[in-house]
Amino acid sequence: MSDELEDCKAELQTLKKLNNAFIECFDTLYKAGEKDATVKTLLSIVGKFHNSDRAFVFETDETYEYVNNTYEWCAENSVSRIEDFQNIPVSVFGSWIDKLQQESEIFLGDIKSSIPNDSLIYEVFFAYGKTDSVLIMPLKPGNCFCGFVGVGNPKAFTDNTILLKTVATSVMNEIQRESITKELLHYSFYDKLTGLRNRHAFIEHIKMLEGQAKPLGIIYADLNGLKSANDKYGHEAGDKMIVEASSLLKEFFNEAVYRIGGDEFVALCEGISRDAFNEKIQELSKQWHSEFTISCGSIWLPLCEDIEYYISIADNRMYENKKAFYGAKKTSC
Repeated sequence: MSDELEDCKAELQTLKKLNNAFIECFDTLYKAGEKDATVKTLLSIVGKFHNSDRAFVFETDETYEYVNNTYEWCAENSVSRIEDFQNIPVSVFGSWIDKLQQESEIFLGDIKSSIPNDSLIYEVFFAYGKTDSVLIMPLKPGNCFCGFVGVGNPKAFTDNTILLKTVATSVMNEIQRESITKELLHYSFYDKLTGLRNRHAFIEHIKMLEGQAKPLGIIYADLNGLKSANDKYGHEAGDKMIVEASSLLKEFFNEAVYRIGGDEFVALCEGISRDAFNEKIQELSKQWHSEFTISCGSIWLPLCEDIEYYISIADNRMYENKKAFYGAKKTSC
């Protein structure tokens, strides 16, 4: 009877600690702000719960060729290893990845007996460290493995992985949330079809340039024949023309090209002399052929003053050239 009582007390203690850890996690997520701080706090919670030396997150890079230790928590008197675990080939994790794709967790209670000491994963992770055991959980958005969360040398509750599983899910959510935020931020400044910066980015750039004491060349460009291409061949053909035009303009003007409308572009040349700017315009005018032309209007300013006014002049010049093109079937810049 006393043994059963002790078991009940031990189980209650476990549930109490687990409950407290969950409350900390939920509180952290409720107050979630900056991703890095949130993930580090979650690692400290799970690391302390398992009485481990270290808690960590490993993520694959965008190419899925390398794995990096992106976050860690270390117990007092434990040594940081995050700098040691960077740019590790995915192939090193071959056996772990295969297992984590099929199972929800891996617990290696005795590294020396679990992993051959001549294997890559042993050489990279355990040969020179003081890690004798690990408990890890995969990061899998959907069914796509992209890393794992784990604890090193866990000394408590190794048979209770619900907290680590919750932390892994929370970390994955934080990673995805940041990824979505970055993507939304990117497309608030970039055009999805061409990869050029968009009207919003253009307006912000103009605000930044206004009043600067340096010359500025402005090219306002409009693609000719887009409507007829769309009508005759479909919108895919029109999109192809837009992409080709953007690539050519970017080749001439690097990153300072903006798609500000369906077939309208603006390029800005900062710090360029009048002669060099005119040479660029002349060279650009030689690039068109009978099936792919752009009408351009341009202007050069000695100083970045009243930029919006001079953009309107370049726009009017482009419009006049466009009328001439359709009237005489030739392009001018």
